[in-house]
Amino acid sequence: MIRTGSSTKLRAELVHLIETTLEKKRPQIDFLIKLNHLDDVLGNIHHQRPFISDLSEFLHANHQWLDKDGLTPVQKKRTAAILREIHGAISGTDDIEVSKTAETVQQWLYVLGDGKFKLVLKRPVESESIADRFVRHLEREAEEMRHLLERNDHIMTALNELLDLADSKTDPIYHHMAASLIYYLRLEGYRVDPYITKLKKIRQTGKGSDF
Repeated sequence: MIRTGSSTKLRAELVHLIETTLEKKRPQIDFLIKLNHLDDVLGNIHHQRPFISDLSEFLHANHQWLDKDGLTPVQKKRTAAILREIHGAISGTDDIEVSKTAETVQQWLYVLGDGKFKLVLKRPVESESIADRFVRHLEREAEEMRHLLERNDHIMTALNELLDLADSKTDPIYHHMAASLIYYLRLEGYRVDPYITKLKKIRQTGKGSDF
């Protein structure tokens, strides 16, 4: 009886610990789910699939993100990064509905900026060098990698998730991140041949292959 009681108590404590941890992580998980949905919208735009309904619904449903404390500075930056790509892809159209939505996206970008990071909605090509773009690209990769390592207990599981993202997302940044991490692990003495093969197969599918 004592053992049974101890086991039941331990199980209850574990359940409580898991539930408490999940509850603390819930806002972050919810944000990542919504951000993933926004990335899917961007993918639909790139593949010329219907997107305007999903994008409009997203902007309406998550308007609270524009409140002062709606998102953390890091979350604002990640959201703005995708919205900036969306704005660049849909602005300048003759379609009234798309044009109106592009204006809404632009308003989001202004609010999300909030003086905490630099936003550039339309930048002439000559005003930003390739070196500047590369540095900005690396900064975004570092941010993405931090988030990956936060939710994975080992760098190899982070690499597996990174390869899954490279396979499912249109953003070529995940291909570059995976290649960089694989190369680094090789330098550190890890056996990475299976990961190299997997990345090659992913790139052959065409997603992000223009990177």
